[in-house]
Amino acid sequence: SSSSSSSTTASNQQEECKSSASWDWRNGILSLNGQRKQAQVSGGARGRGRPPASGSGSGSGATKEAMQTTGSAPQEGTKRPTVQRCGAEKALVALVTHFGPRLFATLPQLLSHITQPLHTLPTPEDGQAVPSAEELSLAGEVVNSLSVLEVVAPAVSPRLKPHLFSLLPLLLSSLLSQFAVVRHMAARSLTVMAKVDLHQLMQFLMTKVLPY
Repeated sequence: SSSSSSSTTASNQQEECKSSASWDWRNGILSLNGQRKQAQVSGGARGRGRPPASGSGSGSGATKEAMQTTGSAPQEGTKRPTVQRCGAEKALVALVTHFGPRLFATLPQLLSHITQPLHTLPTPEDGQAVPSAEELSLAGEVVNSLSVLEVVAPAVSPRLKPHLFSLLPLLLSSLLSQFAVVRHMAARSLTVMAKVDLHQLMQFLMTKVLPY
C-alpha cells in the first residue's frame, strides 16, 4: 500500500543519489560525462562537463531531444544531491568569509581536510592494470579535498594566499594521477586559483606543468 510505495520511493532516491556521485577511475565523473552528452545534444556552448544553460535558445525542443537520448527525464531524486551540494557550498563560503584571515587558525580541520588526502595520492605500480580498492578509496578522498579547495579558494582572505599556493606541488601530482577524475578536479582547482593570483599560477604552469 502507501507504506510500501513510500519505501520503494525512498530506496529509488538512495540509488539515484549514489549514481549521481559515481565516478569511474578511467573515464572520470560519470555524471559530468552525461551532462556533456546532454549539452552536445542541446547544442549549447557551455564547455566540457557543464550542463546547458536553462534559458538557451534551443528551448523545450532540445530538452525533449536530450530526454530521448538519455532515456529518462529529470526526477526528484536526482535534484536532491544538487540542492545539497549548493547548500553546502554556500555554507562553506559563508564560513570562509566570516572568519577571514583567522580561518585556518580557527578551523585547522578545514586545512587538514584539504591537504592531507593530497599527500596520500596513490601512484600506480609497474605493470598494474587496475587499481586496488584501497587506491580507489584514497582517490575518492582526493576528489573530495579538491572539491572543497575549489569552493574555498575564491573566498579566502588575501592574507591566506600563501597557504593556498603552497599546495601547487601537490596539485601537480594530482594532474599526473592515473585517475581521470583526480586530473579533472585538479585542473578545476587550478582554474579557480588563477582567479586568485593569475601571475603566480602562470609561473607555476610554465615552469612545472608545461615541461610534462
